[in-house]
Amino acid sequence: MLNMIKLKAMKYPNILHYEWEGELLERTENYRFLLAESTVSIVG
Repeated sequence: MLNMIKLKAMKYPNILHYEWEGELLERTENYRFLLAESTVSIVG
């Protein structure tokens, strides 16, 4: 069973900047290690 989580990066003052959903691979007191797919498209 996958341990899926949603990670949010916020801008001041509490405005959503980025959001990812992925599999939590490792969690420690200092960091979270997440496996997620990129949804960014580069046009140019």
